[in-house]
Amino acid sequence: MTCNLTNLEFHGILNFNMANTTPQPRFIKPFSKGQITLPKDYRDFLGIDENSWLKISLWNKKQMILQPIKEIEESMVIKPKVDLKTYREKLLKIKGKWFDVSDFKKIRKEIEKRLAKNERDLA
Repeated sequence: MTCNLTNLEFHGILNFNMANTTPQPRFIKPFSKGQITLPKDYRDFLGIDENSWLKISLWNKKQMILQPIKEIEESMVIKPKVDLKTYREKLLKIKGKWFDVSDFKKIRKEIEKRLAKNERDLA
């Protein structure tokens, strides 16, 4: 069986742009604070840029799912109830201590309990 490809078709096959195919799996390592870099071919394939929103969720307590979100629903965005200028003015009107050290210790203990519970739930 012979193949009758033109020179142009043959070079087209040889130079096929792999960017049109699904990116291959790869291993990445988080930085010290847990940040990761999404590989460029993944970002390009999914149309992710600096203005994109991503949804991250856990699956079966063993996997993370990262989904690009094309349109953010209005209900998903947390908006401040007051503008920045009003917020600053309210902060400047606060008299007395902002918090007591004992309050800080109580809050820290509560946060540590919640984190420990979350770790147990994820295990």
